[in-house]
Amino acid sequence: MQEGTRMSSHLDKFNELVLILEAVGDVMDQVRQVTILMSSLPAEYDTIVTIIENASCFQRNLDVKRQLWEVAEQ
Repeated sequence: MQEGTRMSSHLDKFNELVLILEAVGDVMDQVRQVTILMSSLPAEYDTIVTIIENASCFQRNLDVKRQLWEVAEQ
């Protein structure tokens, strides 16, 4: 993700890539998707990523996308 890009745009592009991969038979499990998504974020999101990773209620699933979007859009 380039700095200055809206989180919603980044998530849309990420979801599109996941769907393309699925269409050609390369299905990623949710853990891998979250890992790739979080590592694709610029340094300005390091604190948010750390908070999400360390939250006691954190579940490695696609709810991370929703959490990132909500924080970024505030």
